[in-house]
Formats: sequence, C-alpha cells, structure tokens
Amino acid sequence: MGSQNQMCRFSLASATVEDIPDITQVYLQAFGKETLSIRMFPHTPGVRKWWEEANTDELLHNPHARFLKVVDADAEGGKEKIVGYAKYVVPVDGKMKIEDVSAITWPEDSDADLCNLFFGQLDNNKKKIMGDRTYIVLELLATLPEYQGKGVGSMLLRWGCEQADRDGLQLYLDASPAGKPLYEKHGFLERAKSFIPEVQHVECHMVRSPKSA
Repeated sequence: MGSQNQMCRFSLASATVEDIPDITQVYLQAFGKETLSIRMFPHTPGVRKWWEEANTDELLHNPHARFLKVVDADAEGGKEKIVGYAKYVVPVDGKMKIEDVSAITWPEDSDADLCNLFFGQLDNNKKKIMGDRTYIVLELLATLPEYQGKGVGSMLLRWGCEQADRDGLQLYLDASPAGKPLYEKHGFLERAKSFIPEVQHVECHMVRSPKSA
C-alpha cells in the first residue's frame, strides 16, 4: 500500500520552457558522479547555460523532440518538484531527424575532444545498428539520485514504449551498464557496446521491438 501511495505522488507531463532550469539541474545531479559526464560537462555556470539554451532551442524549434517530466506533488513540504525527465526524438511524417554530431559547438568549459569522441561513437553505432529504418530514440533519461529506484524512470520509459507500440516502431537508446537492467525489464536488448578507454567508460546500445497489438 505504501508503494502505491508513493506512486500517486508522481505525475507525468510534457515539459515546458519554464521547466528548462529544473530539468538541467536534474541532469547535472543525475550524472554528477560519473567521470565521463564530469569531464565532458563540468558543473560550471557556462555549462549550465549551454544546456539550458540547447534544450530551450530543441523544445521550441525541433518538431522531432519530445521532453517529458515526472513531478513529485508532495516534495519538500508539499511543493511540486521535477524529479526526472526524458528527451525522445520521434519521426515526423515518417521522416527521421538527421543530426551531424561533428557540427555541435560544445560549451567552452567542456572537454570538446572527449565530447566528439563519445557522441561520435554513439552516433556511428546507432547508424550501424538501425540503418535506414524509421524508429524512435530515447536520447536522454535522468532521475534525481534520491528518487532512483522509485519508479520514476519506468514512468518515463513507458511513454516511449507505448508510442513505439502504437506506431509499430523500434525504440533505440544508449545506456550505462548500471542502467541496463531497467531497460531490459522494458524489453530492450543489447545490440553492441562502445568503450572509452580514457575514462574506462562502457556504453550499451539497446533496441526494443514493438509489441503487436
């Protein structure tokens, strides 16, 4: 009964421009202890500003982007709080969004070489695995550390799985080994791995096939 009451505290909704500072904070805290993330995106005002501007631009001007948030309605004395968010990239009119990772200008405080290496590997593996198919991408999922293991990530995942099942599309994502079990519970299978020796980081590339109606 306690876990059911806890889940009633959480609600899923589309994120708005006003939510951008809060979801940026969720991202920085969720990955704040990972060596790779800290190297690429140290917690500086410049990096925070870069994330906020990038997400605002995507939310307002990219028709393929879908930002979802999970809100705790009873956090810190009854105040609402964004505790997790996800960014999906979906086809529009049957067409995928083609992004050139090499054209991204990273924040000045970041390790640009490491960003290019890491995201370049992710992009190359995605293209090798998915080819010219039309599919949905879960580009990012982040949950505040104190809310991990409470069902927030599953709420965000279910949205994408339902969209993929409805449209008969595969769903693609990249995950750390720590996050892999959650995705496996939702039907994702590992197709390949990337390894960044410089920071001893492993990334799992995973695909979920749609369930038949």
